[in-house]
Amino acid sequence: MFTGIENVDWASMDHAYGDASDVPRLLRGLASDDPSERDIALDGMYGAVHHQDACTVACVPFLFDLLLLPTVRDRGAILELLCGIAGEKEPDPDEIWTDFEDEEEHAAWVAHYVEASATIRGRSAHLFGLLGDPDPELRAGVPGALVRLDTDTLN
Repeated sequence: MFTGIENVDWASMDHAYGDASDVPRLLRGLASDDPSERDIALDGMYGAVHHQDACTVACVPFLFDLLLLPTVRDRGAILELLCGIAGEKEPDPDEIWTDFEDEEEHAAWVAHYVEASATIRGRSAHLFGLLGDPDPELRAGVPGALVRLDTDTLN
């Protein structure tokens, strides 16, 4: 779990509250045995990382690692986080509105959003293996996530 997390230059990336050097701690918190630590980490992920910055893209592989690891608790919440990052439908860069006045900021945000969504959608076939997972919360969320994320396989 978390193979390569130290190879990511988190401090060079930003999230909603500043530099993303705290993201590895949040990711590790999602794997904690302590329910309150998992809740704090999930809240931190929604508050700081869910906002489509470069660190959002960098988090996706680690979030999938957590999702696919049966020993991790509350994987249904991680699945919901991934679906939230991916968005309701595959994003069309020409239709994405932001309140950035600077065109470069707007373009960077759109690029991160599109890349994060595409990365999640590109890995969504892994969800089929979770349809029979013993975790009822996760198992209940998988069909809706597949419909939302894996349009290629389902069409």
